[in-house]
This record gives sequence, structure tokens and C-alpha cells, in this order.
Amino acid sequence: MSEVIAIAKVFDEHLIYIDFDRPLWQNKRFKNLSIIPNLDSFMCDGILGAISEANLSRTGIQTRFPKDGFNIIPESAELQNARKLIYDSPIIFIELFHLGQIDSFLAKDLSRFAGKLMVNQLTTEEFSSLLK
Repeated sequence: MSEVIAIAKVFDEHLIYIDFDRPLWQNKRFKNLSIIPNLDSFMCDGILGAISEANLSRTGIQTRFPKDGFNIIPESAELQNARKLIYDSPIIFIELFHLGQIDSFLAKDLSRFAGKLMVNQLTTEEFSSLLK
């Protein structure tokens, strides 16, 4: 059984954090863009793997990382550089929507971003409406 835990708006796209057997980020508009993040770079990997190429390129990153998930690919200099670009980017504004308590992996990773962050707790009705 899956459960939607949070929604992150990055640029003009909504990334849905779904808890299956493992956590997954899925782009609301482009359903084929989804990724299993590494737990140590939870939100960052969501951006790297589930944001459209047009928005990803705004951060200076031209390479889409594998769909299989960050828990499967080996760490590399290219991946470390991409994560650094995401964390350090002043143009990334993350608006996070949740129903209550924020997942600890997500909260820890959000603290690493240089860009602006806004966290919004929604009612169940507001949250469901945002998912539609």
C-alpha cells in the first residue's frame, strides 16, 4: 500500500513524495519522471531525478540520472557535482506541503539547501486538492 507523504513545488513543477516499499519522488505532470532517492540526499535526488529537463537545465545540470534510483547507482564525481549544484543554487525555491510531521530524511536534507524554503502544513482537503 502506498501513501503520499508530502508534495514539493520546485520551479513550476510538483514532486509527489510517495512511500511505497521505498520512498519515491514522482513528477505530478510528467508521470514518467520518478526516482527512488538516496536517503542521505533525499530532496536533492528528488529534484535530480524527477524534475523536467527544462527546469533541471536552469540549475546548470544537463544530465538526467538513472530512473532506477540513486540507491542503485554508484557514487561518482559527476553525481556529487550535480548534488552540489542543486544544494548551492540560489534559484531553487522549494515549497513543501505536508499533512503533519515532516519525514526525518526529508527534513534533514532540506536544511542543506541554500535556496529559499517554505513549509506549509495543509488540511487533508487542501492536500487532496493539490494532488488532483
